[in-house]
Amino acid sequence: MKKTGVLYLCAIWAGLAPVQQAFACACCADPGYREQMVLPVSAYDISVLSELELDGPGNLYMTACAEDCVSGLNWFQSTADTEISVSGNTVSVTLNPDTSTQTVLKADVPDEMSYLARDLKPGDASTSVWLKTEFLIPLKIFGSGPGWSGGTEAVPAELIFYGDGNACPDIALSNHWLLNVGGPEQNARFRLFGKLSNNP
Repeated sequence: MKKTGVLYLCAIWAGLAPVQQAFACACCADPGYREQMVLPVSAYDISVLSELELDGPGNLYMTACAEDCVSGLNWFQSTADTEISVSGNTVSVTLNPDTSTQTVLKADVPDEMSYLARDLKPGDASTSVWLKTEFLIPLKIFGSGPGWSGGTEAVPAELIFYGDGNACPDIALSNHWLLNVGGPEQNARFRLFGKLSNNP
């Protein structure tokens, strides 16, 4: 009876093994993986964003044209102390808080965001593929504060989170951020970027 029982348990385990492997690989990505889609902004995403911590200041993107390519800010420097917070359905980005050049950017979090994940080494036949991911949240930003000179109208912007991941989208795996504000035909045009401290 004992031998029969052991054989029976082994048969059950053997039957479950493929199922466990399937669950374990549900988020696995194959070489050459690429996925681009529109995702709903879920309550989980909001909770992750509400706990964001930045690692260092925001960096102002600059090219050879320097301050000539930056508008909407009445100050110019290569970095700015930056705070990003989410409360309810509102995202706030504060630049140079508690200074004479404080700038506050606020926007409602939309219902949807764009998602892109891709294998950066599609020619590698490795069985383990770690993806580069991008979560792009479109915003309509209103600026205020002594450092803002972009007017009172909403300015289109994109808050983007970059990171690593697998085939299951998870914004919590992001480790860098970028805020792209306005454009040549807008009252404001600048780009800030930096690192998140919640991931290496």
